[in-house]
Amino acid sequence: MKNTNSKKGISLIEMIIVMAIIGMIFAVGTNTYSNQRQIVQFNDSLTKVVSLFQTARVYASTSRSVMIGGELEVPSEGYGVYINKTNNEFILFANTSITGNNIDKYDASDIEEETYVLPSVTEFEEFLEDNKAAIFGDPQEIVIIFRPPLADAEIANNTTPTQTIETLYLQFLRNGAPEDAKKYIKFNKTAGFPEVEL
Repeated sequence: MKNTNSKKGISLIEMIIVMAIIGMIFAVGTNTYSNQRQIVQFNDSLTKVVSLFQTARVYASTSRSVMIGGELEVPSEGYGVYINKTNNEFILFANTSITGNNIDKYDASDIEEETYVLPSVTEFEEFLEDNKAAIFGDPQEIVIIFRPPLADAEIANNTTPTQTIETLYLQFLRNGAPEDAKKYIKFNKTAGFPEVEL
């Protein structure tokens, strides 16, 4: 007579298979989460850069005052954003250096309002101009200045202020993304509004 009450346990092979499946699901989930997190950080960094331009424009159009020489004054040359490609750095500043050609530059005498450095996930590749062509001389520093009261924009090479640019593209790539996944922040001197382009 057969014993029908015998119980079978889980074999070692079955346990290994289950553990392998759980491990694969965990690995795929972790990789997907990490990738999505990088995409969010990348998009957030571009949004932050755009907001610096928008803030500088608002400060200039509303004639915002800053402390100059111990007194509150409206900077006559407005506000600007200095962009340093080498350091991945963006500085919102009050344009108080008004001697010589410095009105189209950023230097140490200007008043820094906010500094933003791109996170490691975002690679700032280059400055481009009309039709995404390379800017003559491959500048490492660009400054965009908004002058009151209408917040007129001026885009210039910070090292050669006489080189003005009509349309500026900032080219970005997320680290680890394919080359065709570049994004651009387009800034048009006439319109004065930055926008993100794919």
